[in-house]
Parts: sequence; C-alpha cells; structure tokens
Amino acid sequence: KSFDRFATELILMENRSSADAADDGPAGFALAAGNDAPMAMRSNVAMKAFAAVDLTCARCHDSPVDEFLQADLFQLAAYLNAGPLVIPESSVAAIGKTHEQGVITTSLVAGQTIQPDGLSSHWLSELHDESSLKTIQPGPRGQLAALITSPRNRRFSDVFVNRMWKRYFGTGLVEPVDHWNESPTPSHPKRLRHLSAEFVASGYNVKTLARRILSSQTWQQPR
Repeated sequence: KSFDRFATELILMENRSSADAADDGPAGFALAAGNDAPMAMRSNVAMKAFAAVDLTCARCHDSPVDEFLQADLFQLAAYLNAGPLVIPESSVAAIGKTHEQGVITTSLVAGQTIQPDGLSSHWLSELHDESSLKTIQPGPRGQLAALITSPRNRRFSDVFVNRMWKRYFGTGLVEPVDHWNESPTPSHPKRLRHLSAEFVASGYNVKTLARRILSSQTWQQPR
C-alpha cells in the first residue's frame, strides 16, 4: 500500500460501524479516546506522524516555545471531527494564569465553536491554493487528507524519508524526527530533497524507497 493511501485512510477513519472495527487501523484510531477532546489528541498524533509537528503544548494553551497556537490544533481537530467542534472548558488553561505576562496565553475560550474551514497551515506553507487539490472523499476529513498527502506538500514526503533514514542508519537527516516545529536543518539537505522527490515520483512506494537507500553507496560503506 502506498504511504499516501495509508495516511489518507487513517485520517478518514473509515469502517467505524463494522463489527471488527477495533481490529482495523483507521477505525481503531477513531475509537481510541480517553479525554475531553479526542479529536485534538488525534490531530496531534497525526501531525507528529505525518508532518513532524508537535502540538502537545497547544492542547490547553498557546505554545510558549513554538509559533503554534491553541487555535491551530483545534482547527485541525474540527477537520477530523468532520464538523463544528465546541471547545470544552477543561481544554483551556486556567484563566488566572492567562494574565501572567510571558507565562500562558490562549487563543480560544471555553464554549467557542470552531468550524472546519480556513485551515492555518504553518506546516503546509507551500500549499497556497487548496481549491486545486483533488480529494478522495468529500468533506473536511477528505480535504485534510488531500492537503497532507499532496505531492506539493514536501513536508509529508520529507518527514517519511527522514524516518526511513533513521530506521536504517540510527540517526535521521533531521533530528529529532518528530519535532520540526521550526524550519528543519538537514545534515545533508540535497540528499533528503533528492530521496523525497524520488519517493513522490514512485507513487509513495515504501519498498522502492527502501531499495534506493539500501543500494546506495552510503549504506554499503564499511562501518
């Protein structure tokens, strides 16, 4: 299965009504819960996996160390929710702390309704025209899947190539592999860009990428 299809199926969270949903990856992802805003949790998991963006801090407040706002995470959550999402009171940092300058700020308020539109895509900065994307399925989830897996989204292919590189060599071309919140600085930028472009051209074929890495002079050097 091509990796773009793998990511799309997970984001679409299909087959939730089937009897064996718990044994199905995408359906199991949909069923996994355990907190007051499960779609926000899933958004963080998906973004860390497919875009190396860690939105953990944005769960309850704006990140004090990155450019991401609480609104960014819940905008993504509304897309995964496939409809409007109401911010629970427990998902907003204590009001008393929001007034302490330089400590905590929030870009949302409890009870606010977030619509799945106008996605602010810091991690998709090269995609300026969402209207030209071809969605596999209509609706917010299909739109989000199309944005993330678009061949024009270099971040998606770069992140996966980097993960594969770390799997084989022990160290990624970009470290840490899960946290590219700022502009990544690869140790070998041309190598990453070349492998990423080849990965896209192959139709996101994981076996082709593995073969390319394992047949390279870099891999075959004595260690």
